[in-house]
Amino acid sequence: MKSAVRFALAPAVLMLLIGTQARAAQIRWEPSLSSALAHAKQKQQVVMVDFYTDWCTWCKKLDKDTYTDAAVVSASRELVAVKVNAEKEGTAAARKYNVRGYPTIVFLNGNGEVEGQIGGYMPGAQFAAEMNKIVARSRQRPVMEARIRRNPRDLDAIGMLAPVYANRGQIERARKLIAQGEKVDPGNKRGRLSAGYNALGDYHQGRGEFQLAIPLFKKAAVTGADPQDAAYGYISIAACYLTKRDAKGAVPYLQSALKVRGIPADLRSQAEAMLQFAKHQK
Repeated sequence: MKSAVRFALAPAVLMLLIGTQARAAQIRWEPSLSSALAHAKQKQQVVMVDFYTDWCTWCKKLDKDTYTDAAVVSASRELVAVKVNAEKEGTAAARKYNVRGYPTIVFLNGNGEVEGQIGGYMPGAQFAAEMNKIVARSRQRPVMEARIRRNPRDLDAIGMLAPVYANRGQIERARKLIAQGEKVDPGNKRGRLSAGYNALGDYHQGRGEFQLAIPLFKKAAVTGADPQDAAYGYISIAACYLTKRDAKGAVPYLQSALKVRGIPADLRSQAEAMLQFAKHQK
């Protein structure tokens, strides 16, 4: 074993290096949505649009904790990022992409079409994982579409594309794909359709169509093989009930979410907080 070489840096040099590293570990934000879309189209990349407001506490937490996370900064190098104030210069864009809560992070291709979405605050590791997943889906979408054209029973391709179309607002196309998948895998035993169920549920929930959203979330919750999909489904059902001011109806679904084996830590925290709130409203 080679002996360790010990040396000391002058304080001024050390501070300079620390400052350089801190500046390097940042997301590069575009100055406007139009410039971000132009660069994304040129580079054939995805745009990450952070819709925020000045009063949004969770937006500030996202800035402070998540966007400074090394994994998130690293993932941001694979896309174009831009922050848009939904109550100022981004009012029209927020309306166009049906942004209703903050923060909402919408992922677009260079043509302005939705490739994915993150609703609300997420800690760094999970946020980076979602970023990477959305970017990967965007890159694989043409390949998956070609696979389905060759084989309409390709369940993996169906499972990947259904949520993409739902997030884009191409609801009939998403429903058609899920219907194809249900013929291949009745009861969603392989769990490939769960993300699609949740994405369709999100679409209807965002429009206040709870009678359509809840059955979809239930399918994802009950059949979801991935703990993320199952817990998300239960929590989303509870959110529908809470929005309808039915705290009593929300409680059993939050309890079910907390019983999901392997529930991600952030979803556990969210379910616990919502459950505490719901119990105080009963």
